[in-house]
Order: sequence, then structure tokens, then C-alpha cells
Amino acid sequence: MLAKGRTKDTVQVGITANHLKVVVKHDSGDEEVVIDKDLYQLVDAEKSSFQIMKTKVEITLVKLQQETW
Repeated sequence: MLAKGRTKDTVQVGITANHLKVVVKHDSGDEEVVIDKDLYQLVDAEKSSFQIMKTKVEITLVKLQQETW
């Protein structure tokens, strides 16, 4: 997800077994839900992760069942 100049204080990522939610807080203080989706298949929320980089937020979801989706 492209999100230039964000920090851990301005991005909230919620990963559950069947849902992904990302909220970005803008400089104005307003919050925007940029992703709020049920997932196609279950993921391992404990092994899934995210990294906040200079130009993007990288989200890695680990599948529970190794199949194509």
C-alpha cells in the first residue's frame, strides 16, 4: 500500500484470521480507513506482519492452507 511519509503513530494495521483493516491518520488529524476487507481464506494472524517504510506500508499475510488464491 503506498503511504509516503507515514510512521507507526500514523498507521494502524489490524490483521485477524479472516479480516484486514488499515487506518491512516493524516497530518490534519483526520483518520481514513483505506482497507477494510474480509479475506478470501483464513490467514495465520500471528505469523502475518506489516512494515512501515518511507514510501509504503508492506503487509505480509501468511495463509493457513497452502493453496492459490
